[in-house]
Amino acid sequence: MSIKRGKSSDWMRGADRLAFGCTMTFEAESGERVTLHASPGRRLELVRRACDYVVTLDPTFRMRSYSTPETILQDMTGARAPIDGLAVGGHRSYVRRTAHPEMQVLRRCGRLAMLHPALVR
Repeated sequence: MSIKRGKSSDWMRGADRLAFGCTMTFEAESGERVTLHASPGRRLELVRRACDYVVTLDPTFRMRSYSTPETILQDMTGARAPIDGLAVGGHRSYVRRTAHPEMQVLRRCGRLAMLHPALVR
């Protein structure tokens, strides 16, 4: 499979998205971490259920990372680079800033309070 720049959702739709699900890591104030892989299902519902589950273990758990095939592709293509510009080979290239995927998914599912403080800009 060749990877092309563009919308990451162009290559993964419908049943594939439901099948792959997502991986989430939560961290408590104590430093304890829990990583969950949730699938199959709609990602927003999987995130809601994971948030509900981890707070039963420790109410201080907060989402530290969220990963899907699309977020991995974005990392590989540089679409989420945390810089505005980078000099490469004498040329200046500009990279668009985007919010953390953790912030985006938690906002979309109404659980922004579950965002780990280290990810707040």
